[in-house]
Parts: sequence; C-alpha cells; structure tokens
Amino acid sequence: MERIHQEDFCQATGTEPDDKYQEDGGPSLARIANIVTAVTVRGSLERLLQAVTRNSLIGNGDAHAKNFSLLHQRSGVLHLAPASDAMCTLTYNDDRLAMYVDGVHPTTRVTAPRLIDEGASWGLPRRRCEDVTDLLDRAPDAIGTVRDETAGAPDSIVGAVEGQLAQLRTS
Repeated sequence: MERIHQEDFCQATGTEPDDKYQEDGGPSLARIANIVTAVTVRGSLERLLQAVTRNSLIGNGDAHAKNFSLLHQRSGVLHLAPASDAMCTLTYNDDRLAMYVDGVHPTTRVTAPRLIDEGASWGLPRRRCEDVTDLLDRAPDAIGTVRDETAGAPDSIVGAVEGQLAQLRTS
C-alpha cells in the first residue's frame, strides 16, 4: 500500500474551503485549467473537460473546487485525480453550477457547444474539445445499463440525466 498526496483546488489556489463555489469567490474552471496545464502530465486537461462533461450530463451542479484535485506521485509527477463526490443535484431542484461553463450558471443551460467553447478557452484545440460529443453519443447505452443493472435506481435521477442529455445535445 502506498499513500499518495491529494491536493484539492481550494488548496492549490489558496482559497478558503468556505469559498469553494465560484459564486462565492472560488476558482473558475479556467483557473483550474491553467493550473492543470502548468503542472500536470499531458492529457490531464482533456480529462478535466471530460469530468466537466460528465458532471453536466448527470446534473451535478455541486462539482466545486474541493471536488477536483491533483494527485502528487512519489516521482513528483502530478495528475488530475479521478472524479469524486458526483451526484445529481437536479433531483433536489438545484440547477446552479458550482463553477460556470462558458459563462453559464444554470446546469440546465449547458450545451455541448458551450462545453466545447469552455475547453477551447483553456487552450485545448477545438478538435480535441469536440470529443465531448463522443461521450454524449455513448451516454444512452450507459443510461440503459444503469437502468437495467442497478436495482432501485431512482426514476427521478435517470429522468434527470436523460433530460440533461437532451439539453446537452441542443445547440
């Protein structure tokens, strides 16, 4: 067993934990992307955009600066940590995003073009940002698998995710 240091983006930006939401003065996705670009291994920025896309898809408006982290490997290499604390806040009638996507605050107004524009604003080539559409194309199968293989999956959550998928596919 090996311990790996994990540093969330409140720590990485010197932001107080109570200010973890962008509306409270916490870091934006662009600020996090700048840090990811500066200190992590290649591919981490793409993984950040994938995480933002997945959070948008599942209606997770609570993806704040403490839910994105850097993993410090013993070798000194830094990676973007896997996603954590993902939930569907839409089922609680909360459509506010913790960090805005392309200037949009409500989760229910995020679209694939906005995700692509967000990633491009970080310096990712637009063609690599368009990979978000691949994730969205695979989503119906994943939703079906959840419905089929997860006993007791609440219809409200599945319905919210299906609604988000339809919203993300609008232009």
